[in-house]
Amino acid sequence: MQDRPKGAELLAIARRTLVEKLTDLLPEERRGDASRIAEAMAIAAREIEAGERPLRAELERLAALYGETPAEAGDREALEGEVTRLNRRLAADIRAGKFDSPDRRRAARAHLLDSARDKLAESKPEHLKARGLD
Repeated sequence: MQDRPKGAELLAIARRTLVEKLTDLLPEERRGDASRIAEAMAIAAREIEAGERPLRAELERLAALYGETPAEAGDREALEGEVTRLNRRLAADIRAGKFDSPDRRRAARAHLLDSARDKLAESKPEHLKARGLD
């Protein structure tokens, strides 16, 4: 068992300290930097919390588009490689018109929207909440 606080929790604590206690002590011209650092810390914490779940979900959606069983990618690098490979295939197939039929277009669109939603959940979750998409 890993000791607590975990990495995402440590980032949240550090971010909260930066925002609540340190930013006001900085010169005005440096506060924007502190804000960007705090946002980067929040994104990193969400990425840690999500782990490989978004990548695995993307791999499953991509494999489903092609009627395949998702490859068992062992480590994160292999998983990212397989997702990249299938995304490149999808892009080439879209350009080649292989997703022009209504059903295939609908399936590709659903995948792309889900992928965008997963990315926003990590980078800008407030945008999803503001639109009721969370």
